[in-house]
Amino acid sequence: MDSLMYLDTFTVVFIGFVQSLCIAAGFSLILLVLRRRDVARLWSYALWLVPAGAAILSLRGHLPELPAILIGNGCFTLSMLFLLQGVAVHVGRPRPVWMPLLLVAAVLLGLFVFTVFWPSISTRVVLYAISAIVWDVWIVGTLLRHGPSDVRFSCRFAAAAFALDGLNYVVRLVLPMHEAGQQLLQLGMPLAVSHTISVLLSLVQCFALLLLIVERLMVDLRRMARIDGLTGLLTRVAMLGECQQALAGCREQRRPFALMIFDLDHFKNVNDSYGHLAGDAVLRHFAAVMRAGVEGRPHLLGRHGGEEFVLALPGATAEDAMQLAETLRTTLAATPARFESQMISITTSVGLAVGGGSRGVDELIAQADAALYRSKAEGRNRITRAAAA
Repeated sequence: MDSLMYLDTFTVVFIGFVQSLCIAAGFSLILLVLRRRDVARLWSYALWLVPAGAAILSLRGHLPELPAILIGNGCFTLSMLFLLQGVAVHVGRPRPVWMPLLLVAAVLLGLFVFTVFWPSISTRVVLYAISAIVWDVWIVGTLLRHGPSDVRFSCRFAAAAFALDGLNYVVRLVLPMHEAGQQLLQLGMPLAVSHTISVLLSLVQCFALLLLIVERLMVDLRRMARIDGLTGLLTRVAMLGECQQALAGCREQRRPFALMIFDLDHFKNVNDSYGHLAGDAVLRHFAAVMRAGVEGRPHLLGRHGGEEFVLALPGATAEDAMQLAETLRTTLAATPARFESQMISITTSVGLAVGGGSRGVDELIAQADAALYRSKAEGRNRITRAAAA
């Protein structure tokens, strides 16, 4: 029975080693695709340290015992450190360094003491279990306290996976163990069962990490479809959709709806004279001026294409819209854009249309665009209002 138990436990350990090796290799392939994501790199480091630590501990009979114990368990502990740092980066928190390193040092010191001065494998198991609980609680707390709302599902799932792992280590603290030599596999069947559960939970944690990455990628893709990467404003498609909904609401409430198109004057000359990087700086500056000018009032602001921008004001009358447009125009003319050591003066032409009744967003944009054309034809740096319906 003892030999059968030993064989079964050894098989579980071997399966766990192969599983961790495959998981690490799979994450490395993901890292090849997500080269610029620190999260994937940190978690890849963490997952490779697990089979490395297992391989070193399995060679204790062929390596000096103390270095094997310290290096093997050190790999496991550093793996948790990289997992924690990856989770922190994923939820937008600063990467913790000194406190985790102190925890790693404390674990290694305890392992050294209970290997050299008071040799006890059961004490080392308890010490490592306590440290694992601390890591798991730290990770769970970071995910639940700081997880962004747009990736809440994956954060909660990952928190549950690490919470189960911590609970498994809590149970391990009260399991009966007997010092049958200094081999972990000889500490008894309860510990073997706990180790088997750890192997299964490591697979669940792997799925949780994958889910964290996938949900974040989906959120980023949706954001890229809605937000212009250069200016941070709504894209044309997102702007049209938002305007349609806002206009429908204004129509139901019998409120006006003002829409303006802004066009940067002589923008091509900026690119030709200063380069496209300067043109990008001018567009970002214009977006910043617009955001500051409409702050605190209901609005929709998006990039219509190139150097054209759309500003919609649900509930604004023609007089309100004209006053705001004039403020934005004069503010932009008075605040040049900075590019490196140069100051680039820019102005804007504006076309305004006020909707209501049965007119749709496309018709308002067409009217505002026609008014914008008149502003440019009459000398630029001015506002023209479309004729009322």
